[in-house]
Amino acid sequence: MHGALVDDFQMCWIQSVCQFVLDIGLDLHGFLFRRSNEELWQKQPANTQFSGHETCDNSRIEDTLVPQTMFKVSCWDDRSFEFDPHHTALVVIDMQRDFVSHEGYVGIRHRRRNPLARIIPELLSVLDTARAAKMLIVHTREGYAADGSDVSPYKKVLDYVGSPGPGGPFLIRGFHGHDFSGGFAPAAGEIVVDKAGFSAFFGTNLHSNLAERDITHLILAGVTTQCCVHSTLRDAVERGYFCLTLENCCAAEDAIVHAAALKIIQSENHLFGWLASGRDFTNAFSGNLTSAR
Repeated sequence: MHGALVDDFQMCWIQSVCQFVLDIGLDLHGFLFRRSNEELWQKQPANTQFSGHETCDNSRIEDTLVPQTMFKVSCWDDRSFEFDPHHTALVVIDMQRDFVSHEGYVGIRHRRRNPLARIIPELLSVLDTARAAKMLIVHTREGYAADGSDVSPYKKVLDYVGSPGPGGPFLIRGFHGHDFSGGFAPAAGEIVVDKAGFSAFFGTNLHSNLAERDITHLILAGVTTQCCVHSTLRDAVERGYFCLTLENCCAAEDAIVHAAALKIIQSENHLFGWLASGRDFTNAFSGNLTSAR
């Protein structure tokens, strides 16, 4: 009987000690957790917004609370394209003299009334807005080596690369006609992608450059709608980018072909992303460019 009372006393004592240790541990954990969070929030600038990610691992909170500055473009079919300028690139496709100048290869073919040139004023406005918003700008140029070593067998059959033109052999790198048209020269820090193909991703390091800069959204403009713009768009969608095509900042030599290419973007529940005008894009920043910088 006496032994049983001792055992009961020892058991009660052990339970009390365990509860005491547990209470201290919980209080200490709570104190450290609160202290960690207080220090984290003290580090954040005023008016910073965060994404809604949650984590049970307190050591990773700083990695998952990412500052957000979102803008919204009103698009065709009552849709909206939401993007963060810091994770979005404007891709200006092939605004080269041979393509868009009235005096270039295509312009001469149209008696110096180049239908591709109509997009220049609107696209220059978009480019100015994107630069003011500190977005990444990518400029692409289609071009080939003078010896034809990077011209595909099929393109050699088509026999257009290197054709005589007012700016030198058509699309041959290093000649006047191959370079960017007036107003579209890249600024410091902007990416230039020289491609021996239609898509800006073909045989280039564009995807790795975008990934290094955490780019997730692309805004596409340039020429021609059905060829280099569409080829780049399709490759971008396959790589997981969210894509907005600015319809009046793209052009084709044939208006019917241009319209058909846009229709394909809309097809099958908007399989290739969003469509909007250049004005829709610039309006998204109206009065807010200070916060986008």
